[in-house]
Amino acid sequence: MRDEELWEYCEGQSLCINHLHWDGSILAEDLYAWYNTNAQTEDKPPLVWPDADVLGKRLPKAGEPFADAKELEGFMHGLILKYRMEDVFAVPGGAMQTQRDLRAMALHHCNYLKEHNVFFAETRFAPWYHTRKGLSMSEVIGYALQGFEEAHEKTGVRVRPIICINREVDPSVAIDIVDAALLYERDLAGIDLACMEQGRPPELFYDAFRKTFDTHLKRSVHAGEMCLSENENLRNVHTAITKLRADGIGHAIPLHKRTWGGEDLVQLMLDNNVRLESNPVCNDRFYPVTIRRLHLDKLSEWGVLVTINPDDPAMWPDGHLVDNLYAVGRLYGKEFVDKMVANSYVAAWTGE
Repeated sequence: MRDEELWEYCEGQSLCINHLHWDGSILAEDLYAWYNTNAQTEDKPPLVWPDADVLGKRLPKAGEPFADAKELEGFMHGLILKYRMEDVFAVPGGAMQTQRDLRAMALHHCNYLKEHNVFFAETRFAPWYHTRKGLSMSEVIGYALQGFEEAHEKTGVRVRPIICINREVDPSVAIDIVDAALLYERDLAGIDLACMEQGRPPELFYDAFRKTFDTHLKRSVHAGEMCLSENENLRNVHTAITKLRADGIGHAIPLHKRTWGGEDLVQLMLDNNVRLESNPVCNDRFYPVTIRRLHLDKLSEWGVLVTINPDDPAMWPDGHLVDNLYAVGRLYGKEFVDKMVANSYVAAWTGE
């Protein structure tokens, strides 16, 4: 049973987000409307069920259009657990391939943030995914910035983007991504290394990250999230801090274990002013890790700058920031919620 007092307390907060994926936060209703408006005249891709589920088994509705936004939402909520990541993210990706559509999705995004009482967000996206209709990566970034500025004027919500390197690309392409980001250095919060972590350790992308070392761009790394072994997860956290000079670590699920290779990872984070971008509901839903087992209370007690984030809130039914704050509030109380909200502002890369 939901604690209504705590829920209302979390809902009443003025919020800041440090870790949020743009394509994972566009609501099914907005995507369904986009795909079904002027679909023929604007050469939009078909919005249909994929051929197979996450295990490769053919789906009964393969190739059929989604009946409505609710059915699309159900598909999106099956990310990884039922349906392949590439199939689910192809839906928002298909709606973000032109200047007009990037600007439109920026407005949808800021409307979503405003509705959820978020007034500053470091929204991240990988420009490489948005080049299928001929845009260059620098154009994608430029049009996104334009869209977020227009949306800020309409909603009052400020988005300062983080540019992702999607791990499946060759390291030479990662350098191209960073070069595109550097053209907008003053307008961006930073860069990030994201997507499937297993077999793609941080050091592969050292040359790309090195280009930002003497710039205004901050550096975030998804590390300690997706590897099959705890040792590799901890190793990647260590590498992200020591080699890629990360200013933020996304997920770091086993960080509470503290040590890797004889070094204290918590102390490394403290010494290097590295924030933790925790995504508790995401970790609880996708990995065999309950929120309690993240030990966010311990990490906070040890001095880690813990922030609570929604990651991809359109991809599960209880993924909004308020859901995440409520979840940790149930475990640790209102004072912990207050601290997490305050931390998000302290940790924010506002550029000021």
